[in-house]
Amino acid sequence: MKLPDPLTVEVTARYPDGRVKATWPAAPLLSSGPCRVIAATWSRAETVVGPLRFAPGDVLVERYDEDQWFNVFAVWDRLARSLRGFYVNVSSPVREEVAAGRITLAYTDLGLDFVVTRDEVHALDAEDWHRAAATLQPAARRDAERAVALLRRQLLQPGPAAAWRWLSERVALCAAGPGSQFLAETAGRWGVPLVHRDRIDFWSAADVAHWLAMYERGERVAEAIYVLRLPGGRTLLHTKDFYPEGAFRLPGGGIPRGEAPWDGAVREAAEETGLRTRPVALLGYAEIELVAASGAAVTMPNYIFLLEPLDPEAEPVPAADEGIRAFRTVPWTDLAASAGALLGLEGRWRNWGRYRAISHGLAYLAIRDRYAWS
Repeated sequence: MKLPDPLTVEVTARYPDGRVKATWPAAPLLSSGPCRVIAATWSRAETVVGPLRFAPGDVLVERYDEDQWFNVFAVWDRLARSLRGFYVNVSSPVREEVAAGRITLAYTDLGLDFVVTRDEVHALDAEDWHRAAATLQPAARRDAERAVALLRRQLLQPGPAAAWRWLSERVALCAAGPGSQFLAETAGRWGVPLVHRDRIDFWSAADVAHWLAMYERGERVAEAIYVLRLPGGRTLLHTKDFYPEGAFRLPGGGIPRGEAPWDGAVREAAEETGLRTRPVALLGYAEIELVAASGAAVTMPNYIFLLEPLDPEAEPVPAADEGIRAFRTVPWTDLAASAGALLGLEGRWRNWGRYRAISHGLAYLAIRDRYAWS
């Protein structure tokens, strides 16, 4: 059985003379026009830059543009799950290459940095900027100087509150649709997910009309899938009245426009199982284009969360109004096998099984590689 292949990004920052300054791995989150947003985990020792601290395990949500002479790092506190501040690099526009499913991003760091917290804004390393600017060709230097003027105007002059708002909007506005509106914040709060993108044909003409209508009305612009962390290394699968016999899948449901994905996961768990839960981690993010024979299509993001019951002794109760026929508790390691069972469905359920198997595969890989759960 083939599990999903998570997408990866490698970022390379260089000095103006071409030497490598740093490289790091990341997960690709958003891509819209010239904008790219990725997420990475800070794996180096604790570092303090002006008023901003980078601690091991912090999540960096990073925005790059192919037509802008700066990039933005949003630094999320791994323990408080809150945004600690922003680090802005004056840099060359990012260069992207995609080959064999691997994405590389590269830029040249031009020295000048801006650090923004809720209380302070600082410009750093001005001398490095002047030396770097002297190496640029005249047209490039003019573009870089305009970027510096813009950053001084947007960050230094108006003060911390306005600078914070402007940078927050820059990171968020890279979203391509309502289903990815909260993706950057979700990764910042709940961790770097495994990311997969796919294209699957709809499983029936009736479902085409139903899903497209819900999307257009804003009733279902994404899905929240959840893995319940139950005692003994077990989790929960369910089946519904209209599923094929023996088909069990991870529970979850639609996210309406404007609802944060983590709130959607907690709400779905309460509605389907009666359990009160809290998010532990964002395991995966699958961006799946569902395509009809007519050519109509909708992109349906799937957010896969690890949830923990607030009361470990409470038993899940199937919700009758959700059409749930039965629950099954299984070891989390069975998620790979359940993905295989869904991939094995035939007939009109074949593409539905492909769609549902993706979240199982990503969850299995994320738990296996990143989380201790026994």
